[in-house]
Amino acid sequence: MSNLIPVDQIQTMALSIAKSGLFGVKTPDQAMALMLIAQAEGMHPAIAARDFHIINGRPALWGDGMLAVARAGGMKVSEKIEGDGDGAVARCIATRP
Repeated sequence: MSNLIPVDQIQTMALSIAKSGLFGVKTPDQAMALMLIAQAEGMHPAIAARDFHIINGRPALWGDGMLAVARAGGMKVSEKIEGDGDGAVARCIATRP
């Protein structure tokens, strides 16, 4: 991301995300912190709601966000699902370049 989003616009987004009850964010302050982290990492602040979650009071990359960061860093990622139904096991293998 090449254009920085002004802090007042991030605050407005943070309020909306916190009010929505989506994404596991409970307060505007949590949303704001995640959005500032995302912007510092070169992502659009709104991506923070999708890719980061608060786990034990700390921001953590989550699911597809972690995969996107790995791939953007040049890692080769393969996914494999073994078995069916409730007994299925998913494996993800990441290989550094």
